[in-house]
Amino acid sequence: MSISQPIMEDMKGRRFACFPAAILVFLVNAAERVLFLSHPQQNDHWEIVKGAIEAGETIEEAAYRETKEEVGIKVQVEPLGIIHASTVYHDEKVPYALGLYYLMAYRGGKVQPGDDMAGSRCQWWSWGEIVEGKMHIGVPSEMWVIKRAIELYRLWKR
Repeated sequence: MSISQPIMEDMKGRRFACFPAAILVFLVNAAERVLFLSHPQQNDHWEIVKGAIEAGETIEEAAYRETKEEVGIKVQVEPLGIIHASTVYHDEKVPYALGLYYLMAYRGGKVQPGDDMAGSRCQWWSWGEIVEGKMHIGVPSEMWVIKRAIELYRLWKR
């Protein structure tokens, strides 16, 4: 089954591909550790905050909303911006999605999985622990982007 990507035309007839978009949020704390969640149905599978960008929502709004939905409404964060963007495979029905990797500085507040990740375990992992393979990472699948998030956080912190 072949599914074509939807197309939009602007007022001048220029054609644009329409992509569903996902936000993937790296929460990094002052100790330069990244927050990962392990969903109760996949306890050995760790992932960062992630979800769909909803219609009419800005990238920053999506990053805040997903953070609150997945790690709790009491978490305080500071948005630092997009650190990577890529086109990713989603599924057979939505073959292409735009993935926007967003960096946020964790400022405080209780981390308690919200509705979207109720029952999940949360843990802060250092780059060393990640490299040592102490966890199975599901999302993101690219190790370099985790390292980039930590390095960019470090630059911002200075």
